Amino acid sequence: MQQKKGKVVAQQASGREGSDWWEDSNPIDELNPKKLEEVDFRYAEFFKEHFITRNKKITASTSMSTPKDPA
Repeated sequence: MQQKKGKVVAQQASGREGSDWWEDSNPIDELNPKKLEEVDFRYAEFFKEHFITRNKKITASTSMSTPKDPA
């Protein structure tokens, strides 16, 4: 508690509000393995969707820029 209060006072003195994500993180050995698996799965799904969307946009933009045969 005292350490957290000291951190807040130091941040206020430096004019910085809040904390960075890595400052409040738990050490890896204190994390729940099931929670880590869940987070890993969500990141994998996010990146999969991101790349699918990106590839669709690239495909659409390249097909629009190629001239069509008027016949």
